[in-house]
Amino acid sequence: MGLRFLAAALLISASFGTIASPAAAFAATNDDLHRQERAQWLAWSIVAALAAAGGVGGAVFIWHPARRESIRERHRAEAVRHASETVLGEALEAISEGFVLYDKDGRLVVCNTKFRDFYGYSEDDAKPGVHQRALGALDIERGNVIVPDEQAGAYVNRRENVSKGPPDSFVVNLRDGRTLLLRDRKTASGGVVSIQTDISDQVGAQQAILVAKEQAEMANRAKSEFLANMSHELRTPLNSIIGFSDMLMNRTFGALGNPKYDEYAGLIFQSGSHLLEIISDILDISKIEAGEATLEDSHIDVAKAVASCVTMIEPRARTAGIHARPE
Repeated sequence: MGLRFLAAALLISASFGTIASPAAAFAATNDDLHRQERAQWLAWSIVAALAAAGGVGGAVFIWHPARRESIRERHRAEAVRHASETVLGEALEAISEGFVLYDKDGRLVVCNTKFRDFYGYSEDDAKPGVHQRALGALDIERGNVIVPDEQAGAYVNRRENVSKGPPDSFVVNLRDGRTLLLRDRKTASGGVVSIQTDISDQVGAQQAILVAKEQAEMANRAKSEFLANMSHELRTPLNSIIGFSDMLMNRTFGALGNPKYDEYAGLIFQSGSHLLEIISDILDISKIEAGEATLEDSHIDVAKAVASCVTMIEPRARTAGIHARPE
């Protein structure tokens, strides 16, 4: 009877002793597997010897090679699963975005460190099994996110109706000034996976562009107001100059006494009129920038316009040694 108990103990120890704990099976190495196989071989050898000697009641024990292969395959599968989980975990930690996966009931399955850092969660706060509403309520309670009071409920329950699918993307403003873009997608099993990207730099650049644009528009309005005021101030004396030169040209109060005066009076009138046209053009440009310009078709005397241009540039051309004349 004692031999029978010894044989049974050897079989149980060799067959199950090293795999009774799932954790131990998960961590088993090839060396562990070889030691287990050798122990099983030794136990079965002893039992077989006892059986041959009739010490265990003449029972016949048969060693099945399939059992050895089953143990080997189980260890291999556990090793592959462990390696896959390790690689996946390292990949999630390596990405620059926050990552979180919820199951169909809204409970957290897995998240990376970036996700916890965004919202200031501890590992206990964002542990597997916690509901997404609990995390949302925690954000509001701690003030981790900037949400108006009237929108707090909508923020907490923003992923509630997963049957219709979560929104494609939305923005969350954090207390520390950062801005997150959240892209949520529904999984095949009914859960939700969320990729959260820090877009603070992009938002800052857009705000800088808007500020620069607003400043440019303010400067442009100031310029237009300045030109309008200056044009008004210049028109008054110009009208006087043009009026007096016209009187001189027409000899309103008699002859000037020298033919050269007639020529000079004509130049004064022409230059004054041209300057008035330039001021009017400046005002037109201001109107165009303000979107208030109205185009009107009119006839122009090309020969007269060319002669006027030559008259204006002739002094400077002469100084540069250039002779300008209309053709």
